[in-house]
Amino acid sequence: MTRSLRTGPNASRGTIDRALTFGEVILLSIPYGSVESFGQQYSQKLNGRIAIETGNPYPERDGRVAEEAVRATACNGWVPYNLRVKSDGTG
Repeated sequence: MTRSLRTGPNASRGTIDRALTFGEVILLSIPYGSVESFGQQYSQKLNGRIAIETGNPYPERDGRVAEEAVRATACNGWVPYNLRVKSDGTG
């Protein structure tokens, strides 16, 4: 089944490198367990940009890092200038 997606005139697609070069705000929507390595790999290109991380930690998928995230200690420092807001409004 092929799905056709319509985008607005300002939308585009490209590589991660292109997005990090072009974008001022980066929406990071990857498995939570991958955020640390992503931050390490792309920290230079993320520097000075706003990164919105949307991942949800699942212990069965993400392991140790998911347990740390539940305690609100995990992603601090993984991505430069990362501001973490918990969905329950406490963080």
